[in-house]
Amino acid sequence: MSRISPFVGLSFDRSIVGSFDLVTTPPYDVISDAARRHFLDASPYNVIRLVLGPNGVGDGGADDKYRQAAHQLDAWRATSALVPTDAPSFFPYEMRFSLHGR
Repeated sequence: MSRISPFVGLSFDRSIVGSFDLVTTPPYDVISDAARRHFLDASPYNVIRLVLGPNGVGDGGADDKYRQAAHQLDAWRATSALVPTDAPSFFPYEMRFSLHGR
């Protein structure tokens, strides 16, 4: 049987990062190079810096890419741009898509 439990998550502090529209992206595998540059320019807190990095997929080797993402995540936490939730919580997620026009 599955067990679903709340957990302490991280959330952007809007007073630091501004609108969530500026810091979120579509899934990484549908982002073109032009869109990646757009998201990089949109905000220094855009999650593109974690999922694709400033140089895109594969640039600098996998280890380098993941180290850069870890460093960025640590920096956002240190400046309180990303803060832990007050208590363990559930984070519902909804995705909508169409297939064959439906």
